[in-house]
Amino acid sequence: MKIIDFLINSKIYISLASLLLTLETQILLGLKLEYHPYLVIIFFSTLLEYNLYRLHLILYEKEKLNSIENNWLNRNLTFFIVLISVSLISIIYFSILASREVKFILIPLSIVTLFYSFPFLKYNSNLIFKLREIPYLKIFIISLIWSIVTVVIPVIRAETHIEASKIMLIMIERFLFIFAITIPFDIRDIETDKKAGMRTIPILLNEKKSITISNLVIGVFLIITTIHFIEYKILSLFIALVISGLSTLYILNSTKIKQLKYYHFGILDGTMILQFILIYLFYTYF
Repeated sequence: MKIIDFLINSKIYISLASLLLTLETQILLGLKLEYHPYLVIIFFSTLLEYNLYRLHLILYEKEKLNSIENNWLNRNLTFFIVLISVSLISIIYFSILASREVKFILIPLSIVTLFYSFPFLKYNSNLIFKLREIPYLKIFIISLIWSIVTVVIPVIRAETHIEASKIMLIMIERFLFIFAITIPFDIRDIETDKKAGMRTIPILLNEKKSITISNLVIGVFLIITTIHFIEYKILSLFIALVISGLSTLYILNSTKIKQLKYYHFGILDGTMILQFILIYLFYTYF
């Protein structure tokens, strides 16, 4: 279990998910699984982004390092600094190797994600404002950024023409899937978000209705997947995405699974990794 705790707490696990979803896009687009510098950039950019709030704590709120939720950070401070440093160096180095088109997408996205985690405006010289604090916008920003990074960048880097309808279908599928699995995280953070004065979908609707929205979104995801299959007639990918959607539905609604220690950062985040594994296996062997 220590290795699982390490992968989750260091954010390597979620970074791996972003990398695998990008590779999944290569398959869905009919491309060969190939190495490109942007894959390294995506991995380390995710790693950096999901650790930025911790960096903010170290720089501006050191007193919070002694809290229970920051126990891992406090015990692994040196490793964390190395992790951040390696991420920055890797992003800079591989950005130099990346194509101009990839840089054109990554630079504005990097600015948005930076503003999402770090304060950039102040009200009355006291209130620090972040993009994530705009009412109900947080989940849409997360879903959109993940969709652009894991879908649009492989499209830009592709050396062959890809139909706009195919790109749009994959974008919608990815957005809906990320949206559905992100709502439970907002449910988990209800009390924290209330204290911070944030407004999210679970705060507005309550937990039960929010899960219903997640279920409906996965339902729409399955409908779009069906349209995708009818349009391009790739049965193996259709089956893989349907299994992914149905298994995610079960995870979203299973009371027993919700009680597990690794429900959010292990199982819910793991649905992205599972989706890649399904796509890869069905595409390769069926």
